[in-house]
Amino acid sequence: MKETTQATPLTAELLEGLYRACKRNASALIEAAQLLSADFPAPAFALASTAREELAKAQMAADVNAGVMSQDAFFKEFVDHRSKHAYLARRIVWPEGAPGAATESHSRREGEEHFKRRSQALFVGLTAGRIEEPRDVISREEVQELIRDTRDWSCAMNFSVALTGSASSKAAAAIREAQ
Repeated sequence: MKETTQATPLTAELLEGLYRACKRNASALIEAAQLLSADFPAPAFALASTAREELAKAQMAADVNAGVMSQDAFFKEFVDHRSKHAYLARRIVWPEGAPGAATESHSRREGEEHFKRRSQALFVGLTAGRIEEPRDVISREEVQELIRDTRDWSCAMNFSVALTGSASSKAAAAIREAQ
C-alpha cells in the first residue's frame, strides 16, 4: 500500500472520502474482531487495535478539513502507528469559566503503550528467558473492552456529525461546551 505524501493536495473532497473510507474499514475490522474474540482473543485484539487506528485516521481527516489540524501535522502523523494511537487518547480540556477556550494535548506514552499491546497480540515474545505467546498475554476481557471502547469512539464521531455536521475535534468541543 502506498501512503500519501505531502505532494498530495488535501482537498475537502479527498478528506471527506478518506474519513468515510476509514470509518467503513474500522467498522469491518471491529466486526471481524468481535467474531474472533471468544476463541481467538489475541488476533481479535490486533484487529480491534487496527480499527482504532483507522478511526484515528478518520478523526485526523475531519480535523484537517475543519482547520483543527495542519496538513503538515497530518502527513507526519498519518503514517506513524504510535501517533495515531496517541491521537485518539488525546485530552481536550475546558478551563473553568472560559467557554470556547478548549485546548488539546495527546500523550505519546499512551500511543506507545497501545502499540506495544498490539505487538504483543501479534507476535511471540521472549522476556527475561520466558516465552510469551499472544494467547497468554491478551485476555478475552481486554479484547472486549477494546472493542467496546472502539465502538464507543465511532458512535461519538457519528453523534458529532449528526449534531454539528462535522466529526472534527472542534465540533466535539462545541458539543461538550453545550452540555
